Amino acid sequence: MSEFSHKEIFDFVSLALAAQKEENEIVKEYRELYTRFIEFANEEDAMDHEADQILKMQKIGENIEMVANFQSIYGKRIGAVAGGFSAGKSSFLNGFLPPNTVKLPEAIEAKTAIPCYITCGAESISGHTPGGGKFTMTKEYFESISHDFLASLKFNLKDIIPYITLSEPLDENMFKNLCLIDTPGYNADGSGFSDKDFETSMNHVLKADFLIWMANMEDGIISGTDVKFLNRLAQEKEFDFYVVANKANLVNDKEGVFNDMKNVIKRKVDIECSGICAYNSMTNEEYMYDGVHLKDFIHEQNIASSKMYNEIENAIDEVFDAYKDAELSVKKEYDENRALLKNIDLEMMKKKGVDEDKSTDIKKLQQYFSTDKLDGYLTTIENLRKDFKKCVGKLKIKEETDKLDSSQAINSIF
Repeated sequence: MSEFSHKEIFDFVSLALAAQKEENEIVKEYRELYTRFIEFANEEDAMDHEADQILKMQKIGENIEMVANFQSIYGKRIGAVAGGFSAGKSSFLNGFLPPNTVKLPEAIEAKTAIPCYITCGAESISGHTPGGGKFTMTKEYFESISHDFLASLKFNLKDIIPYITLSEPLDENMFKNLCLIDTPGYNADGSGFSDKDFETSMNHVLKADFLIWMANMEDGIISGTDVKFLNRLAQEKEFDFYVVANKANLVNDKEGVFNDMKNVIKRKVDIECSGICAYNSMTNEEYMYDGVHLKDFIHEQNIASSKMYNEIENAIDEVFDAYKDAELSVKKEYDENRALLKNIDLEMMKKKGVDEDKSTDIKKLQQYFSTDKLDGYLTTIENLRKDFKKCVGKLKIKEETDKLDSSQAINSIF
């Protein structure tokens, strides 16, 4: 965006800051529930590493907000296209976009600076701000956003525009039920964003159902950084996984390099790989493959899915199961202590000259180990679990209603 004037850049940033936040009722309900959850978390003291559970609930909220405010993602399987700097992620995705339409920025230098979610539909580009704000982005601005532009602003634009959505009339046979994420390369030397891009890529890939990993075949290797990234992902989530060894057209010994990269993936990466292919993203040409063809892999993913909702509900269960286990563990300990004190009290009562003060003290100790509060916490846990799941259920109902309304509108035309 260096060709734009300071005023044009200022106007663009002002447009993002002025984006109206849509008061989505489902998101509003989640935030109210989250406040109740935090109040509960601050009151109870049985949970170790409570910050981890709070962080999980924050991520659940981010996913709910994205689904609620990004309607074209409803019922889609999300696929992340990820990889290191210069692997050709954007050019790979551009190969599937219709000719004479907007293109993802691509160049030798690091280009993808803000994650972009791509869906099949009428052409539109939107910037999204934290809290549900949304604004229309011009093709010129979209195609010019790069690491260089972000560095020139003196602040991180990703704090204002964490992601962009792009809708294009893609081939429905391959992409009707998919949403693809173009993620930043995470090791762009000298960009000033490499560490942040690593975390940004990681966070957005973790939203995906499947992963297409782009590796630069010209490098001749799957780097240690790539292996580290992939194995960290493997610890977090299960993916359908495919590797595209891109830029094969620039390699003389295609078969030798391909086999070396394939062996590294099989021996060192802890994710089961559906296939790997040697590819040229500029021409969409697949030279060789192991496992399944790339297009077959994409076709297999192109199915309507409620997996996103299921994963949100599973994450809610994980959090509240952890709290339930913590409370039950303390309750068991309290029950054991009360039983022990009761036995001590009975033994003392059998002895002549029992000290009434000591007996009273023991009974006070028994009261100290009362489980009434813990029982209340267990009830709160189940009530919160139920209410959070009910909130997610409203997203499903909204999706089904929107689809029905859309279908009826189409039928009315004909």
